[in-house]
Amino acid sequence: MNTNDSRENISRKVVRGGLWMFALHIVDRLFNFVRTIVLARLLMPKDFGLFGIGLIAIMTLTTFSKTGFHGALIQKKDDIKDYLDTAWTVHMIRGVILTLILFLTAPYISSFFNEPSATPLLRVLALSELFVGITNPGVMYFERDLVFQKLFIYEISGTIFDIVVSIVLAFMLRNVWALVYGLLARRLIQLVLSFLIVPQKIRLRLDVVRFKELFDFGKYIFLSSILNFLLIHGSQAFVGKVLGAVTLGFYVLAFRISDLPTREVITIVDRVTFPAYSKVQEQILKLKEGYSRILQMVSFILIPVSVGLFVLAKDFTELFLGEKWMAIVPALKVLVIWGGMRAINVTSYPLFNGVGRPVLGTKIRFVQILFLGAIIYPFSRQWNLLGICLAVFLSELSVSPLYFYSIRKIINIQLIKMLKMFFFPAISALSMAFAIFLIKSSALAQIQRFLLSVIIGSIIYICILYILERLFHYGLYENILTLKRIMKHPVSKYSQKELACG
Repeated sequence: MNTNDSRENISRKVVRGGLWMFALHIVDRLFNFVRTIVLARLLMPKDFGLFGIGLIAIMTLTTFSKTGFHGALIQKKDDIKDYLDTAWTVHMIRGVILTLILFLTAPYISSFFNEPSATPLLRVLALSELFVGITNPGVMYFERDLVFQKLFIYEISGTIFDIVVSIVLAFMLRNVWALVYGLLARRLIQLVLSFLIVPQKIRLRLDVVRFKELFDFGKYIFLSSILNFLLIHGSQAFVGKVLGAVTLGFYVLAFRISDLPTREVITIVDRVTFPAYSKVQEQILKLKEGYSRILQMVSFILIPVSVGLFVLAKDFTELFLGEKWMAIVPALKVLVIWGGMRAINVTSYPLFNGVGRPVLGTKIRFVQILFLGAIIYPFSRQWNLLGICLAVFLSELSVSPLYFYSIRKIINIQLIKMLKMFFFPAISALSMAFAIFLIKSSALAQIQRFLLSVIIGSIIYICILYILERLFHYGLYENILTLKRIMKHPVSKYSQKELACG
């Protein structure tokens, strides 16, 4: 196969993989949205707070013991089947150790948060780490080779089991154990499926040479994951310790809602573009074209979502969550803007990792941690929960220039071109927000105002952006048409300029 054919095949895989991942996360988020709404109605804020303590404990252990092997295996150009035995052996040992640590330290973790009732919860949740450790690492093949059909089945099955178990038990138990058993059901079904759908056989074997090779790359992803944990879950631990479990419950739910759309876009971008960037890591023009298209599409989707959630935060909370959750509204408004900014910033991580420079993301996260650590306590003293959210937002804003500078050094993209990706969606989103404010001031019933705001706001956003596109040649329309043509016709009919990252 010649070079052009190889590039064309990569392009088709990127586009089809992106659509599969988009479908997966749309279905997954719809299911989880329903789950969140139902459970918020059935359970109390303290239940979410107790479960949040369990997740913080798990995330602390897993983050500080992460190997980074997953990213290292995806980034490798050569065949990786000889590395899977070592990866599985290391992950299994790690899973057993983490399970024992969490089981034995459960009373001390509960004491730290002044919640003795969290001890049995933590000990049962420890099983989830054992399930994850035994899971076949070969599922990574679907992501590495940009073939996401089986990955769709694998992940959506876990989601369905989680939803069914947690909702059924929430009706029966009306307490936090519904959330606990839902998570365990997810991990268990994914463990079973990993061996059913992956043809690659694995066995217990530790190759020291291959271990060192994987670790040399993975250590930077490991460090970056620690810093990312401190940014996100560290703030949750701070809330739980300083402000209590009830306030933590408010913060966890506000964070989950605000992060819902952005997390999915981040996940799709990372899992599709990281392997694609890895395959063309030495071709600067291809990387530049691919990154520009991704940044444009992310801005197109997330800027209006963030602005819309900001404007409709109070109505959304009152309609879907109920009066007992109204205290999260100010925090939710800050976090939805933070989520959109974070999603745009972290589009750089697949690029950093794909070209073999994960240390860049690690350095930026370290700067952000220092900034957040300096302001989180005084902000919490001044504004309580809202202060925590403001500190998280400002820490993300403070490092945005560093992301842009690092990207420019790698792919030599002009700053004005990057800013152009944000400007037109921002103008359109502000027009949408103005229309929503007018609709909210009408005499219609609340549910009618909300639905009309979503529909009319979406129409106005698309129309304004279309007008700006025609006047200033923003490039979005051409981007969408290119992706459509790639899906509809053989890629070989189009020039390399039309190929997204490969």
